[in-house]
Amino acid sequence: MLKYSRIVGTGSHLPEKVLTNADLEKMVETSDEWIQERTGIRQRRIAAQGETTVDLAVPAARRAMQAAGVEPDEIDLAGENVAALDEAHVFEVAMTMA
Repeated sequence: MLKYSRIVGTGSHLPEKVLTNADLEKMVETSDEWIQERTGIRQRRIAAQGETTVDLAVPAARRAMQAAGVEPDEIDLAGENVAALDEAHVFEVAMTMA
């Protein structure tokens, strides 16, 4: 019997706090234009004091389960992927079922 896995749902969650380039201009000698020209970044999300990847992954997992239409007891494997995008850190959880 051939065994396989598949991704049946994904979800994401962002930290609440937004740090813009304008905010960085107040902290260090830089400008929005300088940052955008070199990185393309306009803003980023910052985890709150004491907020962990688990705190961010739980809502992402709930969204993934909802998208897949599955309950927790139906999941054989859950994986977490932390990806840095142009404007945010996105925490995605993919559900894999046997």
